[in-house]
Amino acid sequence: MFVSSTLSSTVARFLQLESKYTADDERKALEWITQVTGIQVNDLWEDLKNGAVLCALLNEIWPGVVPNYVKNPTHVLEERVRLNLSV
Repeated sequence: MFVSSTLSSTVARFLQLESKYTADDERKALEWITQVTGIQVNDLWEDLKNGAVLCALLNEIWPGVVPNYVKNPTHVLEERVRLNLSV
């Protein structure tokens, strides 16, 4: 029962956020991430999916919080490790 209610509330929250999402919000987020990290981000989902930009962003906000990560992964497992580090 708990899992079902948690899942339901998570889905409800996602749908609520999705309904408020605008292209202008995405543009602002892209500009902010680029400004903070110095990494050009053009597509929010595509550029963030492997975790490198997220790790760089976290290190800019909290220096050293992600001490070691592969900046240009060549293997899907390196991407997964980096995503786990950023969470």
